Amino acid sequence: MEIERVKAGAIETTRIKPSPKDTAKKKRPESRTRPTTALIIWMLSLMVRLYRIERGNFVLWDEAHFGKFATHYLSREFFFDVHPPLGKLLTALSAYIYTIPKTFEFASGEAYPSEVDYGGMRVFHALFGSCVPVAAYFTMGALEYTHFTAAAISIVLVFDNALVAISRLILLDPFLLLFIMTAELFLSRIVMDNRRMGRFSGDLFGLGVSIGLAASVKWIGLMVVAHTGLFAAFALLQEVRARRKEAIYLFFRLAVTLIFLPVVVYLITFQVHFQILDTAGPGDGEMSSQFQARLKNNETLRNAEDLRYGNKVTLRNESAGTGLLHSHRDRYPEGGQQVTTYPHKDSNNHWKVLKVGTDPESVLPNEELVFYHPETTAYLTVEDRHSPLSRERLVLGQTKEEMDDTITSNAVFTLEAYAGTEIHPVQTQFYIKHKNYNCYVSYSGKKLPKWGHTQGEIFCSQKKTSSSLWNIELNEDGDSGPATSAVAPSRTLSLKDFLFHTVELNKAMNAANNSLVDDGSDTFGTTPSEWLFPKKWLKFNTWDGTSPRFAMVGNPLTWYLATANIIAVPFVFFALSLFRPEPSKNAYISQRGGQLYIVAGGWLIHYLPFFLLSRILYLHHYLSSLLFGVIGLGLVLEGRRLLTSVFVVLAVASFFLFSGFTYGYAGELSQHWSYGVLSHWNVFSGH
Repeated sequence: MEIERVKAGAIETTRIKPSPKDTAKKKRPESRTRPTTALIIWMLSLMVRLYRIERGNFVLWDEAHFGKFATHYLSREFFFDVHPPLGKLLTALSAYIYTIPKTFEFASGEAYPSEVDYGGMRVFHALFGSCVPVAAYFTMGALEYTHFTAAAISIVLVFDNALVAISRLILLDPFLLLFIMTAELFLSRIVMDNRRMGRFSGDLFGLGVSIGLAASVKWIGLMVVAHTGLFAAFALLQEVRARRKEAIYLFFRLAVTLIFLPVVVYLITFQVHFQILDTAGPGDGEMSSQFQARLKNNETLRNAEDLRYGNKVTLRNESAGTGLLHSHRDRYPEGGQQVTTYPHKDSNNHWKVLKVGTDPESVLPNEELVFYHPETTAYLTVEDRHSPLSRERLVLGQTKEEMDDTITSNAVFTLEAYAGTEIHPVQTQFYIKHKNYNCYVSYSGKKLPKWGHTQGEIFCSQKKTSSSLWNIELNEDGDSGPATSAVAPSRTLSLKDFLFHTVELNKAMNAANNSLVDDGSDTFGTTPSEWLFPKKWLKFNTWDGTSPRFAMVGNPLTWYLATANIIAVPFVFFALSLFRPEPSKNAYISQRGGQLYIVAGGWLIHYLPFFLLSRILYLHHYLSSLLFGVIGLGLVLEGRRLLTSVFVVLAVASFFLFSGFTYGYAGELSQHWSYGVLSHWNVFSGH
């Protein structure tokens, strides 16, 4: 019967048995151990990071910033920072969980009192940091590393001193590194199998959410956007070249999951940020008068209704993050009282508007007036000599004595309304035009050197620009004092206002980021070229011998080998591809090409952009690249179990040799085992 069915061309498919080879491919024994292995890696990672986490019972490094920001959230006081809100919101959540007092200042080096559960907050952050090796483990699985290699490299990440040190403090980096690694996990799954892009898959949604989370902690997370975007563009190009209709659907899927979704996540964090911080606080001065008007108890709510001569006012420049017109007794190098912009509110921002002539009334556009600075008894003036940086006419302050006991025409200005015929506090934008020179008081966008306290440079420009626009912020009536009526603003924001305020805050963050330049006073700043084989590690506290010394000292064996390997891997892979080209189930890229794109491409994309930044940089900015470098070690260790085992043992041993700086070194530096060998390191040389 069987022979007859075969002759007739029919056979029962249920009788076809899979070959032993196919059966092995369907279910590998090692695949069943991955969840267990991941759990073991996480538990080991957590133990390493929690060990003696309460040691160092004082405010370490940037705990001074992020701990303080957490208390502002608890007090609902608006503050300003250069980073997006998500990481700070999570830190505030830890402060809420552990009932941190709102009044604790988190002053740098200050001892934690008994009522501040700093250990609990550190544990919260360590929980996130301990998941980074686990995310890397699954990423290596997606890159088709063998189970042994993926587990081994994950153990190396567990015992990396730098990653452990940065995960044990109240910082944003544990959140950032985890979200970056999670995004790379989903990206790896997509790169290694294009079928995950062929529909609205969980991997696409996971990648989009992870990108949004990473970018919402620090803008360094945007480098994941570049890493993802390059591959997405490559995939689209392949579809377009093949002239397939799939290109249209693919573009739609990518736009929804990798553009729209991350933006929504990013915006949600700002919405929560604004909802919580609804009261005036220490960060008001960085924001526009219109932004401040939505905050409870802000000074603009107590403004006098009309701008009259004799009123005490503050003048805010319309450029994002610029601040208020400011003066103080310090002089320019070539003479004259400095006039600057300054974002923080103090009495040196106060000016009085005085009319030229008699019968003072409400201030109208194009009337001649002078600005008097009560704190220094100086008048705002312009001279026909160069400003320090922009080489335009100098704006300065001069007293009557400096002007021969008379107010000269150099102190006379008019206000040109940008729109309308009246000058109203907060709402009206105007130009401050000098009578003699027909120039406009403007912000140059540059910061003065140390002698100018790195405040914003002011000059008088012949052209009207957006940096020449000002508005009245504080408007205090000279006769009656501050108005007492104030209406608390609504907590709800319209969508238009929310988007406007979000854009404004991001512009101010960008301006503040760009102003963080190295003035030579920060001894811990480094350049990207110093990160590859570092000698200058990051100290977390003052090393005066009175308290344990904490520092982010990397595991030198892992760090140096990862750097050397990541430079060599692309060349090795290219040479191998010439002799052993590999087919791939992925229509866009081969298996080896996918591994190379994730590892070497990820390292380059997270490293090279720092060369373009003018702001001061620190060694911890390299940690995301370090992750790719260490993962890249698995590419050359694959299939070499003995060598891999030896490397893991040496890496763990190296961790313990340098763990004193990770957990707090209390002995004499000269007694450290590596003092003689590594005396050129800054932790020993004192530089």
